[in-house]
Amino acid sequence: MRYLSLSGVKLPLGIGLMAAGAVGLAATVTMNWGAITGQVTRFFKEFGAIIGTYLLGIGVILVMAGILPWGIGLIVAGVASIATAVALNWGAVKDGITKFFKDLGIIIGVSLLAIGVLLCCVGIIPLGVGLIVAGIGSIAVGAALNWGAMPSMVGNTLNKTGGHF
Repeated sequence: MRYLSLSGVKLPLGIGLMAAGAVGLAATVTMNWGAITGQVTRFFKEFGAIIGTYLLGIGVILVMAGILPWGIGLIVAGVASIATAVALNWGAVKDGITKFFKDLGIIIGVSLLAIGVLLCCVGIIPLGVGLIVAGIGSIAVGAALNWGAMPSMVGNTLNKTGGHF
């Protein structure tokens, strides 16, 4: 279309087609304003985090190469961009961190419990009992962070175990 309007051959046709496209785009945006706002906001949050990460990485490389003013400036810009993206999406960050530590606590607790049982079987009873108690405590903390899911997890595990017998 650009060539139609700028070549001088079909100037009215090119301008008319551009105007029709702009009207169609405006109508689509007006009808879907709520969805478009959410999509644009999500895009800019993700874009800001990605660009911030790149700026931070390039800044670190420049500082290591000895170009301090540019490197420090890019590091500051990258950290600011990442902080803005995190601040705009704080709920998801908080939920992700809570889930990570809950899962980590349960995994560490099960590992401590298993090692404690093995140590008790080998004959190192005091250390084994201590690890069993620490493992149970870690599992309890992980379960307390997600108490609503615990009954379904236990039920699913018992159903799977019962199916083998």
